[in-house]
Amino acid sequence: NRAGRSDPSGEVIVTLDTTTPPSPASVTAEARADGLVKLTWRAPTFASIKGYNVYRSETRFTDKSQATPVNGGTLVPATGYEDLPPADATFYYRVTAVSGADNESALSEEATARSDRTPPFLISVTYTPKGKYDSETERFGQGRVDVLLKLSEPVLSAPFFSLTPQGGVPMPVDLTKVSETEYAGFFVIEANTPSGVANAVFSARDLAGNRGTEIDEGLSIMIDTTGPAVSTITLQPQDPIRNDADYPAYVAVRIGLTEPVKPGQSPLLSYVLSSPVRTPIPITPMAEVSTRAGEAQAWQGTFPLPADAGQSGPESLRYVYKGLDDLDNQGSIAC
Repeated sequence: NRAGRSDPSGEVIVTLDTTTPPSPASVTAEARADGLVKLTWRAPTFASIKGYNVYRSETRFTDKSQATPVNGGTLVPATGYEDLPPADATFYYRVTAVSGADNESALSEEATARSDRTPPFLISVTYTPKGKYDSETERFGQGRVDVLLKLSEPVLSAPFFSLTPQGGVPMPVDLTKVSETEYAGFFVIEANTPSGVANAVFSARDLAGNRGTEIDEGLSIMIDTTGPAVSTITLQPQDPIRNDADYPAYVAVRIGLTEPVKPGQSPLLSYVLSSPVRTPIPITPMAEVSTRAGEAQAWQGTFPLPADAGQSGPESLRYVYKGLDDLDNQGSIAC
């Protein structure tokens, strides 16, 4: 002022830094489950790195203005970032380094990955019978059944696949890779495999790690290992049967079955008396007769008792039955 000049203030040192840091190197993008994309990169050899910006676009880009900064203005402090894009698609990424003076590097090299939150599923399961099978009713009998699985996308490893019959234990199927989306295997239906609907179970993880369990086609098959059983049996005359050595009694036996026997065949029915020396004697012929409530098929036969039946003492009469259905399942007496 008019009185003169003041003493100098205290010294302030300002460092001018216009140095642009190097770009991050070795940028990778990897798809993870639930749509996540995991990004990693290598830090540049630069002393003052404050953090990083990550840019994303659905198309390739060479300028930051062509992409979206996915870290929302907050610098990424580490050399990795997990991004969750808004939808499943292929995305392109580039990363920049920001120095302590807020100077931003040029864009890194490009990395790309597909955001995938869609789990794999079975488009179809094809069952090819090598044993007994009825194409009209789609029933699988005893024998080997080949399976072919067609998946919606490639998976990390062979899927888990099994069939569980009603009231039975699961039947796992060992699968072999046929193509990127197809796997083949087989299972065997045994005589003791329970009859009824067998439901399929499937599980697999795709290349991003999403786990899928859905089956579009081929969710179940019908297994039939049960032959025609005798559900009802009636005799004429009724118990007790009086037998005369001079005029042996004739017995009419009628059986009702739980299912029809094989077309063109009749059930095999024999009778046997209880004395130790007795052997089963076939009852022929057996004629098909009208069914009653609860019967799928009915047969009747007539036979004479031996003259000595019951002469030395009362004897019981029992029957030995065998019946095969259209899948060659053998039935037994059920009552």
